[in-house]
Amino acid sequence: MTITNRLKLAAFLTGMLLAARGLLAADLPRVFFLNSYHAGYGSSDEIMRGLQETLTNKVALKVHFLDGKRQPTPEAIRSNAAVALDAIREFRPDVLIASDDDAVKYVVEPHFKHGPIPVVFCGVNWSCAQYGLPTTNVTGMIEVVPIEAAIREVQRHFSGIKKLVVLSEDSTSERSNRQLLDPLYRRLGLDPSYVLVSDFSAWKTAFVQANAEADIIYLPTNGAVRDWDKDVAVAWVRDYIRKPVITCDDFMMPYAVLGITKVAREQGDWAARTALGILAGKPPASLALATNALTRLFLNAPLAERLPHGAKPPAPRAFRERDGLVVIEAEHFSGMTYSNAWTRVPGLSGEAMKVAEGAWSRHLRYDIRFEQAGLYRLHVLGRKNPVAPQYAGNDLKVFFYSSHIADPRIAPGHVLFEIGFGEQKQFGWRATAKSKTVTTTDLVVLRPGLYRLYIVGGAGEEAGWELDRLLLTRDNHQPPQGTNVGPAESERTSVSQ
Repeated sequence: MTITNRLKLAAFLTGMLLAARGLLAADLPRVFFLNSYHAGYGSSDEIMRGLQETLTNKVALKVHFLDGKRQPTPEAIRSNAAVALDAIREFRPDVLIASDDDAVKYVVEPHFKHGPIPVVFCGVNWSCAQYGLPTTNVTGMIEVVPIEAAIREVQRHFSGIKKLVVLSEDSTSERSNRQLLDPLYRRLGLDPSYVLVSDFSAWKTAFVQANAEADIIYLPTNGAVRDWDKDVAVAWVRDYIRKPVITCDDFMMPYAVLGITKVAREQGDWAARTALGILAGKPPASLALATNALTRLFLNAPLAERLPHGAKPPAPRAFRERDGLVVIEAEHFSGMTYSNAWTRVPGLSGEAMKVAEGAWSRHLRYDIRFEQAGLYRLHVLGRKNPVAPQYAGNDLKVFFYSSHIADPRIAPGHVLFEIGFGEQKQFGWRATAKSKTVTTTDLVVLRPGLYRLYIVGGAGEEAGWELDRLLLTRDNHQPPQGTNVGPAESERTSVSQ
């Protein structure tokens, strides 16, 4: 075959392949994704990434941006919504997916609430009732950020937390959040005030003022703050931070001490799978509203170190953290409620503590002095007693408070996480939490000082758990594995040393 003929054959085969791909794309169902914001905005990028990964090779997908963060005025959003509406009609999708409030408020509610295209939404904050949703044509996932968990975490470390300042952008979502979240803040005993700004200069001024007046500061987002400069913002926060600053979005962590954040990708994946269900024949009305559940925990240790430490309260001897490591023999507890709640039994490294049939008031307390702020992962060495009844589903409850908190809440609703050993009858290490929202056993140390770790038996089903050792590590330590008992126990010293 001559070179010319080979080239002709290659061109023919290429054309056939492209034609086949075109026919395949034409046969795929069509999904239009309307993103309220712009490419490069962290939270919506994660939603889009989850959606695209789930829909790849299953649909013909078109993405359109409303640009609501960079053009946040109602007039600009209405103009961009008109362009989006034309793009939807031209594409003629089988399902419309809309993320965040602007897309729902300006496109879905006025044009598709009752058809003709089925709609799946996500990223709508806290409630969709203000848009008259859901309907027989529309379902979705409500976005619930873990702000209550973040506030409660700070309340474990600082007493007298009362005045909250919410410092954020002036946008559709944040104006809505102000109305929706105010009752939650007040239920947590806070007196909230709100500063919604349009530009970076106003944000810097408000941040300094909030640190002078507030007890706690919440930074939801910054996408619509004009002229934002990340490097300047990081330096500004470092110089002027005086109070604990929290957030619920991971891209705001450079400016916050503590973040308990949503996992935005979860919403994109859920919306995509729900759209595929509709394409398979399920009516939207048969698909119930959902709420996001996954969270991540972050600590900005350099910023935490800049918070005032406060006076160290007097305390008995405490285990001392050294170089990010604390090791405790379970039988060397600092305190125990009811002498018959826990009993000493043989363990892998000497003695272990066996929980008796208990109640919420029966716990072991371990006092720990931390030299460094950070996230410390709790590893426990234990097992189920071989002669205990079959595992009934409840686990050991973990609580963690700064000693500055005079009246720590050891009660349902305040549990950090639970740890159990299932049917494990040989001693082994565990560092996995049992929760719908978190799987890690991370403890937050916002500032150096004395902390109290509580291990609570809870209800009677935990009877039989045997706790041998506790080990807390920062990320520079590898935890022991299997039946290895781990490093030597940490020294105990008075807090004044």
